[in-house]
Amino acid sequence: PAKDEIQLDVEFPLEKDITIEKRNALGAKVFSDLKNVSSGPNSIYLNTKDLTGGMYFVRVSSANGITSESFVKIR
Repeated sequence: PAKDEIQLDVEFPLEKDITIEKRNALGAKVFSDLKNVSSGPNSIYLNTKDLTGGMYFVRVSSANGITSESFVKIR
């Protein structure tokens, strides 16, 4: 469960631009950001303070594909 922030640990073979989205349980986008990540492991912190309690999904997309993870926001 998340309260104020979540940490995403991602690894990429090359430096690249990625898009990070937070979506609610209905699939509506509540946040989107473009980031440049370096090759190798990366830790990305996302603020969740302004979200209401419930289920959310984080979607990370790049030219190589899309991955998605769920998390629960607690109050």
